[in-house]
Amino acid sequence: MFIRSNKHKFSDIQFSNQTSVSFAMPIRDDVSLIKGAMIGLEQIYRKDINYSKTGIMVLNLVPLNKDSQLDLFSTIDERSFLDP
Repeated sequence: MFIRSNKHKFSDIQFSNQTSVSFAMPIRDDVSLIKGAMIGLEQIYRKDINYSKTGIMVLNLVPLNKDSQLDLFSTIDERSFLDP
């Protein structure tokens, strides 16, 4: 995830930042993806900046039918996120 101010508006404070958020295992739940994005945004957002651009890149995508090794110490059944 990245954010930046308008690089062509010199009267504004110039700022750019980026961060990444990792998940312990593959997920397909939109709510979890949005929560992850909000966590990342909270890490890099500054209140006093006029932003002009933001972006999110999704990496390490796996096919839905791909078997994945899940976390042995989990308290919920993440397989429900992987089943079609």
